[in-house]
Amino acid sequence: MGPIRELSSLIDDAISPKWQSQPQHLIDLLKQSEDEAFLQEMAAIKYRRKTDLAKFIKTNYKLTVDPHSIFDIQIKRIHSYKRQFMNILHILHLYNKLKAEPKLEMLPRTFIFGGKAAPGYHIAKEDHPADQYRRGAGKWGSVGPQSHESGLY
Repeated sequence: MGPIRELSSLIDDAISPKWQSQPQHLIDLLKQSEDEAFLQEMAAIKYRRKTDLAKFIKTNYKLTVDPHSIFDIQIKRIHSYKRQFMNILHILHLYNKLKAEPKLEMLPRTFIFGGKAAPGYHIAKEDHPADQYRRGAGKWGSVGPQSHESGLY
């Protein structure tokens, strides 16, 4: 069973397949919030998919990603969107906070960006300071052992 189908099947079994054409039925998942078997299976599916993504990243980009970390993923067309820039600033804020307070307790996070610029969108293709942060982000995990211990990957 494929990755998407695995989660879809779990939800189908819990609330019926009607949520696929009528997303308002996803509210019915709240009834599963105390069903330990459902929650454990959902966590297992999530972990398997995160492990698959971590392996893909390791194979294709030679970066090690902790599948136990929180995955913060933004995949969109690249524009000068406020949301994309604010996300980069948030990462910089966390990074600077961890550098200033190496013993700070924080849940480990993995930030993943993907996307491409529209063919005629020259601003998104230009090299500007945000691009330097985007390209350097993968190197932050190797800044030193304090990064790993503090939770920045």
